[in-house]
Amino acid sequence: MKELTDEQISQACLLWMHGIEDKRIAAAVGISPKMLRKRLSKEAEARLYTLKILGAKYKCKTKLRVLKIRFKHMFEASYLQKLHKITESAEVDEDYKTASSNLKWLMEKQLPDKYGKTIIDHRLPPVEINMPKGINDEEI
Repeated sequence: MKELTDEQISQACLLWMHGIEDKRIAAAVGISPKMLRKRLSKEAEARLYTLKILGAKYKCKTKLRVLKIRFKHMFEASYLQKLHKITESAEVDEDYKTASSNLKWLMEKQLPDKYGKTIIDHRLPPVEINMPKGINDEEI
């Protein structure tokens, strides 16, 4: 299996840091999504990476999936800082309702795995609750 170059890994890390999905990252660095998935698998070996990201140079020996997690956390942290600034400006403007709805929408869109809406399937049968003996519906 062909190894990814440090330049490809640097580019992938930068894209993870900006919240881009894996399928698009694979295309951007010139590999197939299948190859990226193999490189991110738990069985993949740790190796020494020399990364150049935003003008800074990093050296680390780790697995690619660990790098992905680190840079995804950087994305979330920077995003949460931006959202904190939004709420601070709302405190000054006293427009809490608009700020909170904007904040909720942005979190759902940018971080759907953590903050996305839960889809409720209303086709599921209702759950029956067995009440303890001696409790009637009227008492509830």
